[in-house]
Amino acid sequence: MEKKKKGLKPYKIKTDDKFYRPMKTILSPIAKILFRPKFINKEVFDNRDNKKTIILCNHRYNLDPIMICIPAPKTVHFLGKLEIMNAFLIKHFLRHVGIIPVDRTKKSPEVFQVVKEYLDKNEIIALFPEGTRNKNLSETKLLEFKYGAAKMAIDNDAEVIIAVQKGKFNVINNEGLAIKFSKPIKLEKDVVKATKTIRKKMLEMLEDF
Repeated sequence: MEKKKKGLKPYKIKTDDKFYRPMKTILSPIAKILFRPKFINKEVFDNRDNKKTIILCNHRYNLDPIMICIPAPKTVHFLGKLEIMNAFLIKHFLRHVGIIPVDRTKKSPEVFQVVKEYLDKNEIIALFPEGTRNKNLSETKLLEFKYGAAKMAIDNDAEVIIAVQKGKFNVINNEGLAIKFSKPIKLEKDVVKATKTIRKKMLEMLEDF
């Protein structure tokens, strides 16, 4: 019998977003005052009510999702590590802000199904192709990309918006915190080639930022 991993409890793959709007209404103005972020090309979200959209972004800080959620007009569904989703103090909150739990120790076809359901309703999915926070490299460097992001876009015939972030979440010494969005892109059908395309575009945007 397979031994269960300590600390990982069975989870409900489907969550809801009933806390998302109230929390965005409260936190967005606070974040704007504290961090003074800039949003470049945020008009890419205009007229996307009936279009499948996946946002792909580099990942350096725990607060990165804020930079995507503030300019996005609809609920943004992120994929979250199961370990965090089962954290004692915040698990009940996280399950009500639209996050999709992912067990990274095994393949999870249920995740792809939930993503499909959200995209079929023209809701927004946001992914970090690096798969984890890039804690050590410079702002213009990226970790190796996982193939899951490209596969989700291709399987659902969704357009991707590539986003790049620079700066730090400093309250006192703000260092040019900003996020820039690309125009929507339709990926080629080959997952490996599509992943390389995403990475190349993101690196170019970081260099030009």
